[in-house]
Amino acid sequence: MNTNEVMQQLESLGSEQTKKTLCRHGVNEPVFGVKIGDMKKLLVKKIKDSNVSRELFATGNYDAQYLAGLTINPKEVTKEELLTWAETANCSAINEAIVASLAAETPYATSSLKHGWHPTKNE
Repeated sequence: MNTNEVMQQLESLGSEQTKKTLCRHGVNEPVFGVKIGDMKKLLVKKIKDSNVSRELFATGNYDAQYLAGLTINPKEVTKEELLTWAETANCSAINEAIVASLAAETPYATSSLKHGWHPTKNE
């Protein structure tokens, strides 16, 4: 599936009620309001192209960003991409659930801990 096809699928799966609920919990527009269970049905269609995942994230759409995080190959993600995704995420939920989970699966997860984090006296 290409990016346009995925976006059309996401839009068709969205509902106003789910959209309202998501927005009440901090999700920003644009959002279609796709239930996570419905979104995972798209995973069966084998979105395996990391470039499609990147394009989905770049749309800024909450549903597309969520799906992008589930479909991108963590081995193909750069540190710069992770930082960009964290900075451009639709909302904190994308950062906390999607970007953080993706980061944990990348080769940088343990190297960042070894080299980039140093405890302070308060920790």
